[in-house]
Amino acid sequence: MQRYENANPNPEYLIKSIAEQGYNLETALADLIDNSITANAGKIEILTNIEQDPFLLFVADDGCGMSEGTLLKNMQLPSQSPEYGREQRDLGRFGLGLKTASFSQTRCFTVLSRVKGKEKFSGLTWDVDYLKDSGEWKIIVNSEEEVNNLVSKYNEANYNHLNSFENYTPNTIVIWNGLYKFE
Repeated sequence: MQRYENANPNPEYLIKSIAEQGYNLETALADLIDNSITANAGKIEILTNIEQDPFLLFVADDGCGMSEGTLLKNMQLPSQSPEYGREQRDLGRFGLGLKTASFSQTRCFTVLSRVKGKEKFSGLTWDVDYLKDSGEWKIIVNSEEEVNNLVSKYNEANYNHLNSFENYTPNTIVIWNGLYKFE
């Protein structure tokens, strides 16, 4: 009779290993910008709020956005098979870019998104400290209050930006909570 053992990865170790896949700050941001381009974004913002410790970095776009279900799918590791067909203009391949790029720079990141034309954002957070403490492979579902707080922080950073876009409504906002390699 065949015997099996549970071989689930240690979430903390896996994330920290993923983080060391050769990204620097520029290539990590480029990966997020590629996702915005794939989402038909006409405008992409990269903003920071250095008044907070750890500081926040925002990458926002006015692309098509994601429903709550699509956001959850895209936050999974990986979010697609490389065997699946993809659109010619889709720059992604393995469904890992958002996560690996983000974890290469931060230990905690949130993605807020809404379908273009909708009012309400959904939010999910990957947090290495949570994974380490819980030992479980789970993503944090942000409450409406947490989402609204993060949108307010983005709006504050946007308001303080010298060259804001006119008539700009973001539909996806990636938020890096600190840059561990630079702190």
